[in-house]
Amino acid sequence: MLRYLLRASWIFLDFFVKSKLAIFVSGAYGGPPIMSEVFRVLVADAISSKGVEYLNSSSRFQVDVKTGLKEDQLAEIIGGYDAVLVRSQTKITKKLIGLAHKLKVIGRAG
Repeated sequence: MLRYLLRASWIFLDFFVKSKLAIFVSGAYGGPPIMSEVFRVLVADAISSKGVEYLNSSSRFQVDVKTGLKEDQLAEIIGGYDAVLVRSQTKITKKLIGLAHKLKVIGRAG
């Protein structure tokens, strides 16, 4: 079941990037839409290496795997990411969402 949830998150991210919705949103946050925009994805909990490979297979994603971060460490870096993928260890709190100005997607499996 976890495999299906992760796959659904990746499909959503892939759809979001390829859709006109992504173009609209990227234009809404500071200027005209940029077709070659690279979306930064933070993988904050351990996920299958196949999932990371799937995201890395697209030139539209820059994937950083940083697991085991405490909330204060995550607060320092979350502002630079468009998407965060978590499982059950990392909690995306209201405080973190408030600091995540670029964040468009939170993918949670489990």
